[in-house]
Amino acid sequence: MPQANKLLVTMGGSDPDNITMRLLDKLTSILDDKAVHIKTVVGGSNPHLDSLLLRANREHGRIDILQNVHDMPALMACADMAISAGGTTLWELALLGVPTCAIVIAENQLGSVEAFSDGGAIETLSLSEDVALFIEELRTNPARRAALSNRSQHAVDGYGVERVIDSMLRGSTL
Repeated sequence: MPQANKLLVTMGGSDPDNITMRLLDKLTSILDDKAVHIKTVVGGSNPHLDSLLLRANREHGRIDILQNVHDMPALMACADMAISAGGTTLWELALLGVPTCAIVIAENQLGSVEAFSDGGAIETLSLSEDVALFIEELRTNPARRAALSNRSQHAVDGYGVERVIDSMLRGSTL
């Protein structure tokens, strides 16, 4: 697992507080390494698409803004690491073993972020931190990323939907 140069950033479908832009602004210094490429996924209800596209344009092809992605697992599988909001995307990233840094952007994300973090399956970030330094340290540390990948894959088994359906069909609660 050499240096990680492909970073995925995803903050959910709407991102009303434009956390995506704040992250991109904070990550500018790692773009000094010409090998780094950031794929940024935004949802269809993101009101900041135009400003994000302008921001990406200033980085001469090193930031891609992708909207309404239809094959998110394929995009995740190509990423060396990810920065994600703390929602359900965390479960998908974990199953695929993508080393992930999570940011809690809504109160309902706190429980899953804490559970993943306590188990060593993800790193947590806040916008008050030096995000670029944090990401640079993680992207240049293959052992740390490998450990995150391994622990995240052991945290989920991919059969959650089947368990929920089975429980519903039996009329029981989870």
